[in-house]
Amino acid sequence: MSLLLLLAASAAGLCPLPEPAPARDAASARAYLEVGDAEAKSGSTETALLAYREALRLDPSNVRAREAHDAACARRTPAAMLGEGIRRMEAGDREGAIAVFQWLRTGRADPAAALYEGILRYEMGDDDEARRLFVEAQSGPAYAARAQYFLGLIELRDGSASDATVLFDQVAASSTGGTLGERAEVLRSAAMRSGRGVIGIDLESGYDSNVNFTPSGGPGSADGAAAAGGWLLVRPLGLSGPYLRGNAFYRSQMEARDRDLGLFGGQAGWRLGRGETYGFADYGYEATLLGGAPYLRAHRGRVGARWQIRRVALSSVYTVRFGNYETPASTEYTGVLHTLDPEVSLRFPEGSSLSLGYHGGRDTTAFAHTSAWEHGPRAAVRLLVLPTLRVGADASFIARTYDAAPASGVNARSDQIFYAGSTLEKDFDRFTVRLQAGYRISSSNDPAYSYSRLIATLGASYILGVF
Repeated sequence: MSLLLLLAASAAGLCPLPEPAPARDAASARAYLEVGDAEAKSGSTETALLAYREALRLDPSNVRAREAHDAACARRTPAAMLGEGIRRMEAGDREGAIAVFQWLRTGRADPAAALYEGILRYEMGDDDEARRLFVEAQSGPAYAARAQYFLGLIELRDGSASDATVLFDQVAASSTGGTLGERAEVLRSAAMRSGRGVIGIDLESGYDSNVNFTPSGGPGSADGAAAAGGWLLVRPLGLSGPYLRGNAFYRSQMEARDRDLGLFGGQAGWRLGRGETYGFADYGYEATLLGGAPYLRAHRGRVGARWQIRRVALSSVYTVRFGNYETPASTEYTGVLHTLDPEVSLRFPEGSSLSLGYHGGRDTTAFAHTSAWEHGPRAAVRLLVLPTLRVGADASFIARTYDAAPASGVNARSDQIFYAGSTLEKDFDRFTVRLQAGYRISSSNDPAYSYSRLIATLGASYILGVF
């Protein structure tokens, strides 16, 4: 072992030095040094290292013990060093783990070290270096499938959807029945719907038990509807960089045609970060039609960030919307709406997730009786039942309080709104079939705004990665 490697092992902290003993004991240190020498001569490197560590603990000034400690560290078996690197990796010491894996790869090929270092580089967003390491890791048959899996992840977030699909196909074929193969199946489906240019078409039919928001106890207003929509997303530089999105949606009621809803919009923004930790900002314009006539035109700005800490993610999105309502019944709601939505989420190994969030908002209009504060918690769970079958449920509660009573009223309006819903989704290559149901209860001190509403829809989506 060269002096360079000995120094590198020590400098990188691959074998951390012990804390000095409260009192120096040179004689005992020499005894442990002799034990270490004997163990090293017999080939018991790990035992020798422990003895040298104790010698250094008792006498940090013993140069011979320090040299022997570093030499024993450098002679540790590759398997032991790999275990040390994985231990540091699992403890969150990325830099320390990378130092171990780099040391293992110095002057020799080590597919395992290349794989684990590549995973760390991927998590840090260094895709170029990670890609090179995963290619190196494929030289080891035991690590080839995992290396291909992570290469697929890199291609997926880089926007190279077709390359990602091929890689996930290979992993799924070589890992039949295993967890890795199941994950590859999930991501293969996602890759077929991804890319730097993606288009989507949505069709659905549904039932609304109270399309007119009729107050409790009033005449029923149940109705059926059919809807269609489409959208286009362009990310010319991949996941990190600028993006453009356009969307159109129209829902036609069977009977209550004055409730036909049209949504049209466009969005331009920038995302910074290709990994699970990122920030973004965008601007959007939205136009809403109600009953075929203009209802709302709005400018919207958003800024948000997400920070991934192993399986836990913290995120928050701030939105400001400048809305102009265009019907006589709604014009008093024209104004500026501010919302803030922080969230914490937990991702489980198989792809399921749980999220808890809180919503806060301030709607400011030209009138006190239409200006309001709102806030409340929300929760959502997403379960991956099969690689192409998902079940989800969410619930939220909003308390909304208006600043003042209307001219014709005595008290300021106060609403409490509860919502609970569930979703079942099944993928068929580029198609997704979706069944949704939701129930909403609004309770208000103004009886005109107390109602309940059940909505159920059956829909299908087709998503295609164009490039």
